[in-house]
Amino acid sequence: VRLFRANTGDLVALAAWLALYAAGNLTLTADAGLHSRVINRCLALKSCTDADGRTAHYFAAMQRVYVALSALLIALLLAGVVLLRPSRVLGFGGIADFDVSFVIMAGGMLLVLPSNLASGLYRARGLYGRAAWIQSGAMLTCQVAQVVAIVASGSLTMISLAFIVPQVLAAFYLQAVDVRRMFPFLAEARRAARPSWRWSFGQFRRAFPFAVA
Repeated sequence: VRLFRANTGDLVALAAWLALYAAGNLTLTADAGLHSRVINRCLALKSCTDADGRTAHYFAAMQRVYVALSALLIALLLAGVVLLRPSRVLGFGGIADFDVSFVIMAGGMLLVLPSNLASGLYRARGLYGRAAWIQSGAMLTCQVAQVVAIVASGSLTMISLAFIVPQVLAAFYLQAVDVRRMFPFLAEARRAARPSWRWSFGQFRRAFPFAVA
């Protein structure tokens, strides 16, 4: 906060950044309890016959659910920004790049959502420490990048990018690379059948108790 004020000298810009930060963190709850549901289900599958095979098929199906959810929420976000203009709704109309920064923050965190699936599997299989280290490394990189962005430009857009890009890259690595290296059996279900609408909505129904807990 002191660094931000020292380099921008604008309390309104600081308030805008805090609002963006809050919006980004709030977005993390958008999976409606699916993360906890994934952990619960993966734990249950560990005791089943052909645990790895069934987990692989469940992972592949849930990956489609997460990608569809993330895409839908990003589309709704873009439509909402065009219609409502967050800068006006939140009282930051005087900051020219607030709306762009809002899309970067909220949209970036929505891109991170699918990695909750991988972290859920890590936790269920006793390897959550590895996922935590990757995510912590991304957050440390975010902090350093934000300092550089504040000192170099003071632009909300650049600061937002500095916060989001390392997290999106870490999430992509976790979901697309590391989880498949740690759990080779996931390759068995790459050509799994597309989950039905009924099954997909059923996951949200079962996740609802975790969302309200």
